[in-house]
Amino acid sequence: MASFDDLSECPYFQDMNLPPLIAVGWIERGRRYRSGDAGSAVRRRLKEFREARWHLTAYLGGHYCDLCTERDESLRWSVDEAYSKTDLFIPGEGVVYAAPEGIYHYVTKHAYHPPDVFCEALLTAPAADSLGYFEALRKHGFPRRWLGVRRADPTPK
Repeated sequence: MASFDDLSECPYFQDMNLPPLIAVGWIERGRRYRSGDAGSAVRRRLKEFREARWHLTAYLGGHYCDLCTERDESLRWSVDEAYSKTDLFIPGEGVVYAAPEGIYHYVTKHAYHPPDVFCEALLTAPAADSLGYFEALRKHGFPRRWLGVRRADPTPK
């Protein structure tokens, strides 16, 4: 997985004709990151966005958390949550934040604390999959062709 400093420009999606994105949660072993309890509201919203039916990107493959080891309880706890295969886009005040879906795992299992400005945007963003969410992304310059694309849900609810 690519690693970017929090709140730096995220060039990961530059070939997709997206507006400039701000990186959050692109962490990896050997790089320092802010730690602490981000709070239950942040965890709840990250889970909501992670479980949303709409995701802009899904790759043929993914990335296991390299902060975990084979002996680490977090891998035994849930392999799915330690694996990123898509990305989250959170509209903020004049920006859109891009985070790997594994940010939920980093927050819950590795005490990663995202930047406060990201947490504020996350807590005030429209609900994932809502019309307001898509309108916020469109307002920030997301091409219309990317909005409204839904991934198939492999497990019926």
